[in-house]
Amino acid sequence: MVRLSSSLALLSACAVPLAHAGPFGMLYSATDSITRFGLKNVLRLNDTQIERVMTSAETPLEPHPYAFDLTDSNYETVLATGTSDNPFAPTLPKDDIWVITVFGSDPVSKPFLEGMNNVSLRYSHEAGGPLPAKMHFARLNYARETVLPTRLWVWKTPVIVVATNQMQTLRFLKPGHVRPHDEELAEILGKPEVWSTVAPWQGLLAPGGRLEPQLARLAKLWAKIHNASAKMPSVVLLGLSGFIMNFVVSWFHKDDAKLQREFEARKKRPATETPDEKVASPKAKSTATPSKKTPSRRK
Repeated sequence: MVRLSSSLALLSACAVPLAHAGPFGMLYSATDSITRFGLKNVLRLNDTQIERVMTSAETPLEPHPYAFDLTDSNYETVLATGTSDNPFAPTLPKDDIWVITVFGSDPVSKPFLEGMNNVSLRYSHEAGGPLPAKMHFARLNYARETVLPTRLWVWKTPVIVVATNQMQTLRFLKPGHVRPHDEELAEILGKPEVWSTVAPWQGLLAPGGRLEPQLARLAKLWAKIHNASAKMPSVVLLGLSGFIMNFVVSWFHKDDAKLQREFEARKKRPATETPDEKVASPKAKSTATPSKKTPSRRK
């Protein structure tokens, strides 16, 4: 039976208070400086925007007048009908476009989310902007929702998903494609000849792929596991993960004692040379001078 070692239990108890002390504090400071440098010199954010991005406290999003907030429970209705609470509403036309901002708690997601909020607030057709009426906007919290991020196969944020053909053709705009400025984002979204040059997602897990039904079932199962684990205290999860790690390591090393005994037995066993080894290793030539034979006398 595998037991949680005392050192692992001590590490689990002391991990949280030591997170910002000693060398961990130096690492945290270095990471903070590098992040600020990237936000200022790569994304061209000012000091006020950087401070807002680096704020660690996660504040809930305010409802947006022209963008839907997608959840595990409403995404099918929203993406199919354009309504959040009426699954019997008429289905959206096939040529409608969904622009979904998938964001997380990382520093890069915040300016992209803010930029896309401004795009839908100032440039969308509902707001009186120049973007087409068939373009709809939505936001997806990667940290809170499970089903749709898994079905979209998104594992890193931020990502702007441009979905056409009733969510069957998906294109992913990443930070390398565009900067988080609302004017630039609106200009790109207003030119289909530009964003359509991004290759759509294709493969076994993509919409219409052979494994898409299995991915949908996996996403729902993963959501149930995620919801169940979210209700457990973090200390319990930390101890459980340590127990599982200890069990796996012990399972991989379960035959070590047997292998050690066999190794010791082979060491004590006298070495015997096989016939093949005798043929392979010729006898060393003798350096001694041959003795002369005395001739035998004939009687």
